[in-house]
Amino acid sequence: MANHTSSEEREQIVAKYDLGREEGAIINDWENPDLSIYKSTDRYGFMHKIPVQEILPEKIVQLERERALKWSKMVANWPKYNGSDQLYRRINKGIPNSIRGEVWKHVLEIEKVKHSDIFEGMRNLGRKISPDIRQIDLDVLRTFRDHIMYCERYGIKQQSLFHVLVAYSMYNPGLGYCQGMSSIAAVLLMYLNEEDAFWAMVVMIGTPKFAMHGLLIPGLPKLVAYCQQHGQIRQRLLPKLDRHLQMEHVDPQEYCPPWFVKCYLDSVPFQLALRVWDAMMFEGERVILALSIVMLKMHQKILLRYKEDNIRIFLQEMSKHAFDEDDVIAELRSTLDDLVKVNMDQLPSVVELQSLDELNLQAIENIEQDQRQQAMLKNEQEMRSQMAERTGRAQPVGASNGVGYISEATGFRQQQQQDSNSQGRRRHNKPVPKTPPELLRQQPAQEEVVRQRRDVPRNGDVRTGFHTDLQAR
Repeated sequence: MANHTSSEEREQIVAKYDLGREEGAIINDWENPDLSIYKSTDRYGFMHKIPVQEILPEKIVQLERERALKWSKMVANWPKYNGSDQLYRRINKGIPNSIRGEVWKHVLEIEKVKHSDIFEGMRNLGRKISPDIRQIDLDVLRTFRDHIMYCERYGIKQQSLFHVLVAYSMYNPGLGYCQGMSSIAAVLLMYLNEEDAFWAMVVMIGTPKFAMHGLLIPGLPKLVAYCQQHGQIRQRLLPKLDRHLQMEHVDPQEYCPPWFVKCYLDSVPFQLALRVWDAMMFEGERVILALSIVMLKMHQKILLRYKEDNIRIFLQEMSKHAFDEDDVIAELRSTLDDLVKVNMDQLPSVVELQSLDELNLQAIENIEQDQRQQAMLKNEQEMRSQMAERTGRAQPVGASNGVGYISEATGFRQQQQQDSNSQGRRRHNKPVPKTPPELLRQQPAQEEVVRQRRDVPRNGDVRTGFHTDLQAR
């Protein structure tokens, strides 16, 4: 069922995030977690209801400092080390948490793909017309409620998460916003600022190395293909376990979707998930599929003893099981090599990605159109003020909310197409005729009514229902 946002509701939601937790903010008790139930906070910022021993031995702390220093030197000389065996070996050992954000920025080449003004422009435009703001607001509240960065309603990090998701929903209109994006953006914001986190999402969703686009669009074509390929690899590399799971009627479609859609964030302990993300940043999407085999391989003995229901419970509660991170990463490397040997390392390409150049050009055109509309509105208001001064009475303004243009994404994209056609005529040396100012002043007053836009909800979308069901599962 579609869950799009009316203009009035959008303005109310945006106003709450703008106010934050300042005086006058209205925050319901249920929107803030009861912090008194938490007894400790781990090194990654997650709060726990039981005491957690986070004091590391001095030897380990010193080793971490030395590793962070080595990584700092590598980052400072990135062209020299990028793609080297030394970098590959250090990735296997994990990136020190203190420098993880800087390394991710370099690996994703954020500075190369970043385009000035697009993030700010998409964020501002989304605040006015994004049809996904209500769903984004709901998911911001649900994301990492037990993390110190996101536990406060309308706190600084919730504001940042809201801005990044709203901006991306406008940047990639073919995808918009989908449940599942919020967790990915939240992890990126733990290590990157708003703009860098936005561009990291652009790379991870829209480039061939990661191509998460197909995991999120309606129909989830890549998720279906991933599950099918997982079943084929399971049969080839783990034949005994595969036969047992088939006898117990446990299919990949039952346990794989949460692993793939959120890149294991809710499926393994967070510390291990970060190690997986480190590997994924370098290796790309093939890590996601290979790790699904590792998860089965490392628990094969237990799974072979279990029956149908217990198997499902075990696979759904994988985050509660103990893992040795170094063993998992070593097994991951071995599995990646095995997939190459059996010629099963090529992942299915089921969705044609729109190039970042096209998305950037589209975003710039949208921003420029918004600027033109704002200028027109400003001129119109000035003209009415002048008329009011001459006639001695106030004139109504066409748009009471300060947005004198189409207020929903559907109409906005139609207007965008008209602008694109106009630009095409200009490229063929056919000037677009302009209405003389004297004719503008002669337009009938009722034309103001035509310029007022109505909220037009988008067509129904099945994605929300799927992901709600996926989370419940």
